[in-house]
Amino acid sequence: MLTLLLVVIIIIVYIRAGTQGCPCNDDNTKEVMDMLRGFNLFVFLMLLGFLLVLSNCSLFPPSAQVVYVSTSGDDNNDGLSSSKPVRSLVKAVSIAKNIDSSISVEIKVTSGIYSNGNGLNSDKVGVVIDRHNITISGGWNSDFTSVVGKSELNGNGKLYHIVKVENVTNIFLMNLLIAGGNANGSSPDDKGGGIYASNVGYFFVGTSVVVSNNTASDKGGGIYLVGSQNNTISGLVILNTASAGGGICLESSKSNLLIGGIAGNGATTLLNQGKGGGACFISSPYNVFGSVALTNFADMGGGVYLDNSDYFTNDGWITNNNATVKGGGVYTNNPHPHSYFGDGRVISNSPDNFN
Repeated sequence: MLTLLLVVIIIIVYIRAGTQGCPCNDDNTKEVMDMLRGFNLFVFLMLLGFLLVLSNCSLFPPSAQVVYVSTSGDDNNDGLSSSKPVRSLVKAVSIAKNIDSSISVEIKVTSGIYSNGNGLNSDKVGVVIDRHNITISGGWNSDFTSVVGKSELNGNGKLYHIVKVENVTNIFLMNLLIAGGNANGSSPDDKGGGIYASNVGYFFVGTSVVVSNNTASDKGGGIYLVGSQNNTISGLVILNTASAGGGICLESSKSNLLIGGIAGNGATTLLNQGKGGGACFISSPYNVFGSVALTNFADMGGGVYLDNSDYFTNDGWITNNNATVKGGGVYTNNPHPHSYFGDGRVISNSPDNFN
């Protein structure tokens, strides 16, 4: 809107300048004024081109399309009006993929429970997001006029991943409870019980999202990111378990921001090799940790475990976490000379703050 306003102002100014004419009769003066008008035209076109680039090369960008999902919906509906919602998130994403990819799609979901075979897929993955520019916004009331709570996506231990996001950008999750994922399959289905994200960018897990009671036999009980950058994970990540990164695991992922709460997550194994109860970073440099990590537990790195992930910045708090071996707060398995852990921000962990 601001870009459009600036374009209109520039057009008006140029038209006014071009219609005022030259009050002088001197031929030399007229020639100079004509040259200036030509220069003004050049500047006008340059400014217009620049502003059009800023507005994504369109004065009138496409508006967002809404797809509606309800516990009382029907997947035979088109889902494009609040009076005809679909029943499942799977159907909603399918509808979104048939909409022009340049148009952002918001999937509005009423509060209630969406489970395996009843709003989600019946096996393996609850819902796959593989289209750019999708927002899943949960917690709406029955007529979609206001947000009244959260929508629960629950796999009941029968799904490897509740939400899988792959090869896309600009994905937003809001007002959701993501629970009951059990990534106990063969790779990659042994990672990311709650959310599995691969090769994604500008993926936002909002502050109103809770990722809870998910598990993975390998990495990322709650959330697993691989080959991804420029993402933001906030909200609350609690009571998830894995062998590495009970709450969250980032692998080969850089320039991400973690904020919100990470609590009560665990990473333990029979051979005491569990890594990163709260969060685990593997070959993932340049990440910022702005979360509060507390009461997480692991064999090594009760709060955070770093493996070849230098340029780590801690702007949050890592406190009251526990490790059975060492590194109650933070465990680094190799030198991280360019990392910053914050003055007094890693405190009161057991048996130690750092290994």
